Amino acid sequence: MMNRKTTAAVVSAAALCAAGASAYAYWSGEPATVHSLCSPDLSRPEYVAAFAHQVAIGTVTERVGYRANGPGRGDDQGGVIVSKFSVDRVLKGEPPAVVTLAQAARRQADGSFTTYEPQIQVLEPGQRYTVAIGKSVEEGGMWVWGADEISGPGAVSREEAWVKAVGSRTPIPESTACDDVIDVG
Repeated sequence: MMNRKTTAAVVSAAALCAAGASAYAYWSGEPATVHSLCSPDLSRPEYVAAFAHQVAIGTVTERVGYRANGPGRGDDQGGVIVSKFSVDRVLKGEPPAVVTLAQAARRQADGSFTTYEPQIQVLEPGQRYTVAIGKSVEEGGMWVWGADEISGPGAVSREEAWVKAVGSRTPIPESTACDDVIDVG
């Protein structure tokens, strides 16, 4: 899960960007609109489960591909991994038996991948995961909001933790339900 220092850094950076844009608009004399990006609190499974439209347990059957972002489609800006996921157990929503999933990732020098959020693990073929799925579609796949590998030691307790998180019906924290648009000028 995201630690408090990371959360504080992200919130501080967002506030600094909004303040900088507001100051620029004020001193430039031109009308401007400032938007802020609001993303879900991914620090606790119950928040991820509350934000997700679907939560399922299953196995990644194949990696369909990877598309790099950025100018020239280089890996310097990261990209999107698309994978096929076979659902064994539905915890929330009504996902199909096989779901195409998309997740933000960055290719490493050795050809492996890493994600931007430590609590969202890179989906690897043949591994079993609990996956929190958003409703938006990216690169032909449903967007991954959370991925927790549940293979190996501790798998049963991690799986049950997700069952409990979904069952808690925790409301989405207000801080994630933003609609911040500020007209300056």
